[in-house]
Amino acid sequence: MERARRVARWLIAGAAAAMSVSAVPATPPQVLFDCRNDDWAVELLGTADKRLILFTTPLKGGGRMGNAQSSWDEVREGHVIGQGGGHQRHIRLSDGVRQVILLEGMDGSLADRPGRTYAGALTITKTNPAQDFRIDCPASETNASLVANVVQWAKRVGAPLPRAEDEGGPFDAWF
Repeated sequence: MERARRVARWLIAGAAAAMSVSAVPATPPQVLFDCRNDDWAVELLGTADKRLILFTTPLKGGGRMGNAQSSWDEVREGHVIGQGGGHQRHIRLSDGVRQVILLEGMDGSLADRPGRTYAGALTITKTNPAQDFRIDCPASETNASLVANVVQWAKRVGAPLPRAEDEGGPFDAWF
């Protein structure tokens, strides 16, 4: 089932690339982040033609709520440290209306569960906050390297690197 989903996503991404003017030979997209719980699946793919594609899929009822974006207004990265040695890193994608935050972290010695690693995704939409969601998932090998995955992908394909969040700005925070 999981393999079938990945193949379907690869075919969708490949078809989108083939329709673009600067089509590149079909290369499977790189999975940069894959977070799922009982209700949602969120997957970020990086393509050979410098696009980030995000899939958000409700797993209970309803169909794919996919948001295959090839052009984000902003791709930002953030990092906060605290809780007695804890940290959280994130990638934030913005399309001008919605903020999608993909995150990973580890709780510090002052947290309820010191040393716990975690990952997750959330959306922030000013126009319709009722549609926002948050999921938590295990910090798998892929998710624990979220920022490094995106930076390495961008360097490999020549895509713009994520810019740092503005210090003290609304997204320079724990999520």
